[in-house]
Amino acid sequence: MLENPEAYESCHVLDTLNLGELYIKLAAYTRAEELLLSALTVCKRLAAKKSDTDEPLLAYTYNMLGIMYKAAGNFSKAECNLNAAIDIRKRLAEKNTDAYKPSLVESYQFLAEVYNAAGRLDDAAGIKNIVTYLDSTHEIKWNEANLTWIPVMRWS
Repeated sequence: MLENPEAYESCHVLDTLNLGELYIKLAAYTRAEELLLSALTVCKRLAAKKSDTDEPLLAYTYNMLGIMYKAAGNFSKAECNLNAAIDIRKRLAEKNTDAYKPSLVESYQFLAEVYNAAGRLDDAAGIKNIVTYLDSTHEIKWNEANLTWIPVMRWS
């Protein structure tokens, strides 16, 4: 018997998220949603108890839900979940910019992709401006032809 089973819940959430990601790749969105929502429930409870250590996992879970809903074509739920991830990641980046800005930029990039897929090109362009402003360490460029982000590789 484990002395402190709650200590392992974050690991269980990560396993659940990994399995959810697999189901997203297999386009089994109903199963992915079940797993990700289950992980979200645990993450919310954990973040309420010790927010500094579990909030990044909560943001990651919202981000994964956004990715899954975009893939499934449910753009309103994708937007809602990505905005939840962005809100958390903004708070985290204010405390530790170096650690959390890359994940904040990532969430904004996914949100731009949602807007693009939904035909909301002005909103996607607005997110492009935010990301361009935020991203000074991880260089990316906006591909106007298909409104997607392209990482810029620099070789020494």
